[in-house]
Parts: sequence; C-alpha cells; structure tokens
Amino acid sequence: MKPPRVGDPLVITTVMILFLLGVFVLYTTTPIGTSFSSWLDSLVARQLLFGVVSFTVIYILTRIDLQVSKTFIIQILALGVVIVLLAGLFFLGPIVNATHRWYKIGQFLFQPSEFTKIVLAMWSAYWLTSEHYKPRVRLLLGGGGVLLALGLIILQPDFGATIISLLIVSSITVLWVLKFELGRQLVAWAISSVAVVVFSAFSSWWLLLFLLLPVFVLFRQSIKAGMIGISLLGVAVVLVGGIVFAWKSNVIPDYVKGRIESFVGAEEESFQVRQSKIAIGSGGMWGKGISQGTQSRLRFLPEYTTDFIYSAFIEERGFAGMLLLYSLYLLLFGRLIFLALQVKDEYSRLIIIGLTVKLWFETFLNLGMNMGVLPTKGVALPFMSYGGSSLLANSIIIGIILALYRYEAKRDTISPSFGLA
Repeated sequence: MKPPRVGDPLVITTVMILFLLGVFVLYTTTPIGTSFSSWLDSLVARQLLFGVVSFTVIYILTRIDLQVSKTFIIQILALGVVIVLLAGLFFLGPIVNATHRWYKIGQFLFQPSEFTKIVLAMWSAYWLTSEHYKPRVRLLLGGGGVLLALGLIILQPDFGATIISLLIVSSITVLWVLKFELGRQLVAWAISSVAVVVFSAFSSWWLLLFLLLPVFVLFRQSIKAGMIGISLLGVAVVLVGGIVFAWKSNVIPDYVKGRIESFVGAEEESFQVRQSKIAIGSGGMWGKGISQGTQSRLRFLPEYTTDFIYSAFIEERGFAGMLLLYSLYLLLFGRLIFLALQVKDEYSRLIIIGLTVKLWFETFLNLGMNMGVLPTKGVALPFMSYGGSSLLANSIIIGIILALYRYEAKRDTISPSFGLA
C-alpha cells in the first residue's frame, strides 16, 4: 500500500464556505427570539448542529481505507440496509404531501433515499469492476439490486431521487464501457441518436427517420454493435411509450404534471417560480443588503430555506453573490474531477465520478429551478440548503471521495482518459 496522501484542504474549505453561507442566509431570513431557548430551537442552531455532525463524519471517513468496501459482504450489507429503510417507509414513515419519503425522529426528518444514491454508486462500481464473477452473475445481481432500490423509491413516490439515482448509475456505466472499443462505438451512436431526436423536437418529427443513419453506421462497424444498438433503441421506444401512457393515465401525480406543463408553457408559470425570479431580479448588482430581502422575510418566496435558498441569497447579495456561488461550485467540481483523474484504481475512480455527478446534477437542477429554466423539483442546493439528511449525505460523499483519493490502491486498471486516448 502506498503511504496515505494528505487530505485535500481545498475541497474541505470550499464545502465549509458553502455551508457557512447557507447558515448566514438562515440567520438573515428567519426570525430568532432573544431568549437562549428560542435560539436553540431556531433553524440556525439546528443547521449548525447538522454541520458539526456532518464535518465530523467527513473527518472520520477520510481516516478509513475504503478499499475494504470492495468486498461482497459489505456491499450486500450496505444495499440491504437501504432496502430495509426504503421498504420500512411504507409501514413506519409518516405520510407527508401524499408521499412516504421520511422517517420522523423527534423533531427531525430522515430521508433514506439520500443515502441510497451513495450505496447505488458503490454497488454499480463494484459489480462493473468485479471481473472474477461471471458476466451473467454480475448483470443479475448488479442490475437486480439497482432495480429493486429504484422501484422502492418510485413507489414513495420520489421521481427526483429516481432520476438522480439513474443518472449516477448511468454515468458510472458509461465511463466503464468507454474503455472497450464496442462501448465507445455504442456511446458515439447514442450521442448521435440523441442529437437527432433533439433536432427533430425543435423542427419536424419526420426527421426521426434519420435515426436509421447512426444504426447503419453502427452495423458497418460491427454486427454485434448494431444488434445491441437496435436492442437499446427498442428499449428506448418502450420507455417513451410507457411515459406517454403514464402521462395520459393517472400514474403520474397531478402536481408533477403541473410542474412540467408550467415549465414548457402549457400552463401559467407557477407561483414559486414567479417569486423566485422576483427575488433574483430585485437583488441587482450588490443586493438589497443583509436582512433586507423582502421576498424571503415577508414569506412571499416559498421554501426559502431549502429549495429556494439560492434566490433568498441572491436577493440579499445580488449579482456579486451569484458570481461568488458559481465560483465556489465550479472550484469544488473541478477539484473533485481532478482528484478522480489522480486515482488509478478503477473501482475508486468510478465511485468518485458517479458521486461528483450526483452533486453536480443537484446543483444544476436547483439553480435552474430557481431561475425558471428547469421544472420545479424538491432538490436541495448541496451544502447550502437547510436539512440534515441532505447535508449529512453530501458530507458522506465528500468523505468517501477524499478517503478513496487518500488511500489509493497500487494497481492501475484504467487509463486517465477512460479509454478515449
């Protein structure tokens, strides 16, 4: 084993600044009583408590060699725990907004789907890199575990967590197949096919006939690749048909339909989005000032401590504050990708990339939702939004990434370019 690397201060510092900015927004937008007991019961005090626990978890994880997680027993144990927690929601979890998503522990809510995303990243990387198992076993156990967890999340229902979990698993799988020639061919075909579909959506649907061209090129390269491409195209058609059927039936909840229709302009823009845009626009260059945000303090802005904390921050700190946030998140994601490229072990690298994609997508979705360019969805802004489950889960992600980077295994099983070079 190589000597452990020193932890990465840049990542820790960036995460700490984002967390403190979130606490600062809670302090300036929520009323806090003058008595000590009222302060202890405030959102600021609770978030600080969550922060102490979360950063302690980061410290502990960075001292553990997580190569030990690359064992069948630990993988089964981790997946089993989250499966039990997800299934238990339907018996022990309270119904909140017609969903089973949280356990209530005293005054706190615990959301197991946040931790399921982490386990699915490690589970997918394990089965993709465990070459001592037969391919059929890897597909059956690896894919079956993912489908079981996703099925329980869908039943809650929590479509946002389902999409993010799928994105994590998909990103890990795509990066893994890129080291194979066949995989690179299929990825190139998939990208070109998606480009045709997007172009057709904005022009004319008859242009979908050009989907046959990428398939023809795929068959010219390899008959096996062509057959796999045709199969994947058939799966995509079935999925689209299923979504259309679910949309026209009562499978998709009305509130989800309303958010999507509001986004595409089929319905009037939602109240949340309107108030969010007003808050962002009224901030100007330097913002209204500390504790001067009218949209948040007068409660016009819904969920200003969680989903729309970005809008509350920009209203007070303006365009300058927005540049600060963007710079911090770009610095964080850039550094995490750099760490991934330094790790030579395939299992570790796939986990780091998958978990980084999770953090990036949640940030991208939250910022887009706040600005009205993406459909509204209950996704917290990583490290800033109020909430123990989200902060703790994202802190575990940072701890896992830093631990995998710190205790890098000796063997080098994948090139830094993932086979693209």
